[in-house]
Amino acid sequence: MKSFWGLLPVLLALCGCSGDSSPFGPLERKSRYISLPAIPATTQAVAASANQFSFKLFQEVSRDQGATTVFISPFSASMALAMAYNGAAGKTETDMAATLGFAGLSRTEINESYKRLYDLLTGLDRRVTAKIANSVWHHNTFSVLPEFIERNQTYFNAEVCPADFRNPAAVDLINDWCDRNTNGRITKILDQLQADDLMALLNALYFKGAWTYEFDKSQTRDRLFTLQAGSPVTCKMMSVTGSFDYFSADDVQGVDLPYGGGLYSMTLLVPGSSLTVDELAARLSAEQWAQWKSRLHLSNGTVMMPRLKLEYEVVLNDILSRLGMAIAFNSGLADFSAINKDLPLYITLVKQKTFLQVDEEGTEAAAVTAVTLGYKSTGPASGFLLQADRPFLLMIRDHAADTILFIGKIMEPKQ
Repeated sequence: MKSFWGLLPVLLALCGCSGDSSPFGPLERKSRYISLPAIPATTQAVAASANQFSFKLFQEVSRDQGATTVFISPFSASMALAMAYNGAAGKTETDMAATLGFAGLSRTEINESYKRLYDLLTGLDRRVTAKIANSVWHHNTFSVLPEFIERNQTYFNAEVCPADFRNPAAVDLINDWCDRNTNGRITKILDQLQADDLMALLNALYFKGAWTYEFDKSQTRDRLFTLQAGSPVTCKMMSVTGSFDYFSADDVQGVDLPYGGGLYSMTLLVPGSSLTVDELAARLSAEQWAQWKSRLHLSNGTVMMPRLKLEYEVVLNDILSRLGMAIAFNSGLADFSAINKDLPLYITLVKQKTFLQVDEEGTEAAAVTAVTLGYKSTGPASGFLLQADRPFLLMIRDHAADTILFIGKIMEPKQ
């Protein structure tokens, strides 16, 4: 059975293949790609780890969501969590590193790699718009260690924004930031801040690319799209004929559709008749993707895909816990002492919203990931807890003459 995900891009990533196509006319092999800059080995390792995290995260979200559309940005989630990682210590740091694929790398290597990826992706192709924005929001009376702020400013270009988290207007400020940094495509990420939240780490990712070879609008037709349950629905199906990097193997077809100068592309993976889209998703791994990518070769053909426009959101707490960083969400065990040494901070929420629009001219996509951190209060600010949950005495008195006006013993709470 097939669904929308058979045609959804698995990733927007650097194209790892060389060679080119002339979409119309004889098949020729000439360089379609601008020379790629040299990337240090540690940055390549972090990028590879991010890809591995991408597939694991996607598989878990897909499994959770069942027969519904899924569209996430693992890179956005990875970058927001990497900022939080800068505040982790002890086992929390170790587990987050393992989940995100950072094991074996120092914090400095990780941070420097994200900075290089930031600089690379935002300046890779002048014909493609790729914007990344990061921010650190914290309650205005909450003391944050300077080292944590400095790391995220230096390596993630993060804005630092103090705000009164006890004022509902703080949520409006955060949502306005999302609106500005996604060109209005994601206007709201948080509905509210929890009573004990003290910090919010945000990543915004915005992409807009025109196809290198546009779909011809005159060839867009009403065609049938078969849902997973087997029932057909009508959609606007686009079509383009030309020479593209393509493979067919293991009852899977794949094609790269380039944007701009060819340094970004949309990769389509379509399951064959003997494979469901969920089975295809379950196969995805860094190793499997490397095999499929190595089989891409320049071929003449026609690509048909529906016009798309969607918005999606997902809370990732449970999924990230299953992937190995449950300790970060545990109020009694999490260690974010590299943010503040006095309060037992833990991650209260990881939430992502995404937007996707695909038409004959190109693709527009946006994502915002929010990571909020708070602490679990154990009683009033004075440090004690009084619970009148058994027989007790009460008095009503004045403070001028210290007159006891009423006194009583409450044996049961009658109403």
